[in-house]
Amino acid sequence: KMNVYPGYANHRADNVLGTREVLRFAVRGRVMPLHYISSSGVFDSASCWGRTFTEADLPLHCDGSVTGYTQTKWVAERLVLAARDRGLPVCVHRPPFIMGHSATGVVALDNLVVKLMAGSLQGGIWPDDPATVDLAPVDFVSRSVIRLLREPSAYGRILHLVPENSPSLGAIGRRLAAASGYRLDFRTYAQWK
Repeated sequence: KMNVYPGYANHRADNVLGTREVLRFAVRGRVMPLHYISSSGVFDSASCWGRTFTEADLPLHCDGSVTGYTQTKWVAERLVLAARDRGLPVCVHRPPFIMGHSATGVVALDNLVVKLMAGSLQGGIWPDDPATVDLAPVDFVSRSVIRLLREPSAYGRILHLVPENSPSLGAIGRRLAAASGYRLDFRTYAQWK
């Protein structure tokens, strides 16, 4: 069986060990404040699915995570929060799925949502599901982080970088079909899967 999602080991060096090195650097000599880009994917856990979370919520574990990426982001965030609890000035940013630029549409082709869109267009079927999907254009995320870098009150906080009015999965498919000219057959999520 082919593994569609790279496992924890594929992302450990970048997300966990890289974060550990950044934390070591931040506390070596004069302490430097840290803005950490986490992910709303830290809530990708069997115990979290279907629930709504606030910035005050901390996922206790990452059991049942769909991807190794979200598992490593959970572990790395825990390292950052432990450093915060020991006194390091930290701001944690949790963006949702980061998508293309709002004006140009430029996006990484290995993006999970882009792969979902491409595969669904190729297959001609889309999940008509009312569940909302939090997506944020890369320029929205970068502008938010830059603004918060200049805001001293951001330290010690966890901030969700989610734009207002997230679309449903079905609405995304309808917009995609209208914009691309492709014909899509809308089915229940279970039928699509």
